[in-house]
Amino acid sequence: MSYYVRGKLELKNKPLDKIAILNFNLDENMSCRPGQYIMAWLPNYGEIPLSPSVCDNRKLQLLVEDVGVTSNKFVNLEVGSYAYFRGPFGNFFDLSRGSKYLLVAGGTGAAP
Repeated sequence: MSYYVRGKLELKNKPLDKIAILNFNLDENMSCRPGQYIMAWLPNYGEIPLSPSVCDNRKLQLLVEDVGVTSNKFVNLEVGSYAYFRGPFGNFFDLSRGSKYLLVAGGTGAAP
């Protein structure tokens, strides 16, 4: 998907000062698979890549850490605010092939 899908922030949980779990209700369905990422855009602030925790049935959940200007704006969004999303991008992995997995990741991109 190369166009933006609008999402309204429906629920926000801040377990820590610099971390927020954001639940968006999307205007249309966006379906992601484990390992993929989306581009999240706030007009006037910028666009960042994020790995969704939930991405299906017009629901999008993001765990965002405040590490820069745009992520700071996402962490501090008010319920009812709008953001824009495009994707998914990247390769995904299939969890249906066996019962044991070794996943290696680093940084804040380890969310999927």
